[in-house]
Amino acid sequence: SDDPNGDCVAGVLMSFHDHNVDTKSSFLSQNRADIDYAFDGKETMEEIIDALESMGEDSQFGQSTLKTLKLMSPTSLKVTLEGLKRGAKLSSVGEALQMEYRMSQAFMREGSDFYEGIRAALVDKDGKPKW
Repeated sequence: SDDPNGDCVAGVLMSFHDHNVDTKSSFLSQNRADIDYAFDGKETMEEIIDALESMGEDSQFGQSTLKTLKLMSPTSLKVTLEGLKRGAKLSSVGEALQMEYRMSQAFMREGSDFYEGIRAALVDKDGKPKW
């Protein structure tokens, strides 16, 4: 690695790693096939939503994920997906953090969906944002 601090960072992160965790019983492991079906290779939020909907009523993962996504700002979902795709191509954590900071600042601009989400969740507490 070209990063002189890379080994140090890896060491610190591994110091928090619990080697005794039963990874087979984790949420991610138990839902891996559904997660891959819904998200792997999808380029748009519409493709992800279509995949989740196609999983049907019997898929607890699909239904709960759809319910959660439908509460979120459509704009934020699309920008976040684009950020994930771009972030995967960046060469350092610093570049990723810089990109995420810029995204967060753009979300805070007046007129953004952020304020409607705050209104629905914290001000009126109606849980019904008007995207």
